Amino acid sequence: MKKVTVIFKNPHYNYNTSVNGQQSDEQIQRYFIGKHFNFGSDENENFQLCITVKIA
Repeated sequence: MKKVTVIFKNPHYNYNTSVNGQQSDEQIQRYFIGKHFNFGSDENENFQLCITVKIA
């Protein structure tokens, strides 16, 4: 497993997660960076933009 810190434009939403250790750093970056993730619900969507990741 690799540890990934996902960093958003609004740092309030930054979080740590684990990903498959067989994924390359480039694959992990492509999955997260530049994508919007919804931290809300169906009634109150809250999309946040991932701007970078830190991979350990």
